[in-house]
Order: sequence, then structure tokens, then C-alpha cells
Amino acid sequence: MAKTAEPKTDRIEHAKASPWTKVNYKVLHDESDRGCVLVAAAMLDEQLGELFQIVLRDGTAEHLLKQDAALGSFSRRIDMAHALGLIDEEFHHDLHIVRKIRNDAAHFERRLGHETGFDSQPTSQRVRELNYVKKVHMASPEFEPFRSDSKEGWRLAFCMAISAISGYLMGVMRVHQIAQEALEGAPLERRMG
Repeated sequence: MAKTAEPKTDRIEHAKASPWTKVNYKVLHDESDRGCVLVAAAMLDEQLGELFQIVLRDGTAEHLLKQDAALGSFSRRIDMAHALGLIDEEFHHDLHIVRKIRNDAAHFERRLGHETGFDSQPTSQRVRELNYVKKVHMASPEFEPFRSDSKEGWRLAFCMAISAISGYLMGVMRVHQIAQEALEGAPLERRMG
């Protein structure tokens, strides 16, 4: 007997139900398309900065995270987090896609700045490239963005992907916090290896 698929609306409602998602979904929802992209990217950039504050030696993160320093840009933070094994290839890819969407929205004077809405071809194409969105499409090809190719659908897909990426980063931060706390409480001989 074939297993019936979970209703798609339940998955969406479940994703919207987490405390982080409820707050940030509302923040993103209340923004214009351009604002949604800029705020979402800023939140992820900030989370990467917080991750580096956890994993780097005391006092180094503040210096390295300054705008003109080694980890001062979203791109550098993404690449360094990947190089250090803090994020996997899938999230490395997705964070760079979000960065590209953000750059299109932020650089309004440039070629794509005026076409950054979720109804624009460049933006919806980049949203399609997000691994999270590809997985949703594979599991639920009738999911709204793929069925109607609507602005609202692509915006929802983007916001859900942002929630997934943010949740992943929060999990990585928590793992490193726990490890650091365990190491700090461990006897000296255990800390030395």
C-alpha cells in the first residue's frame, strides 16, 4: 500500500509555527520585496558573525568582523565558514545565492536593481536555485511557486528557505556553544587532548 503524502499546507503551517519563524516571517512579510531580501540577507550575515564570535578565540572575532577586516563581508563570512567546516556545501551554495539576490536588490543603480521583485525573472530564477526550494519542489511539485509562478509563491519559497538556512545556522551555533562549554568545564588533561 502506497504511503500518502503529508498535506503540503501542513508543512507550510509547521514551518511558520516555530517561534523564530513566526517573528521573522512577520518581519519579512511586512517588507517590500526589496526590503524582504535585504533584511533576510542581513539576518543571515549577522548569524554568521555570531557563529564566528562563538568559534574564534576571545577578542579576535570583534577585530576580524569589522567591515574592512578579513571577515567583514557577507561573502567572506560564507566562504570562511565553509573553509573551516562550519557549514556544508549545500548551505554554502544557498548562502551565496541569497547574497547574489541581496546584491541585486542593494545595487539599485545597476542593471538588475529595478528588477528585484519576486515577480522578476532574475529573482525567481535565483530562488529556484536554492537547495531548500529544489527539495520542496521534488517533494511537492504542486507547491504554489511551481504551479502558478506567482510573486507571492516565490516570496514564500524565499522566506521558507531563509528560515531553513537560519535554523541550520542556529543549530551550528548551538553545537559549538555546547562543545565550548563542555571544553571549558573539562579537566585540563582532557582539554590538552
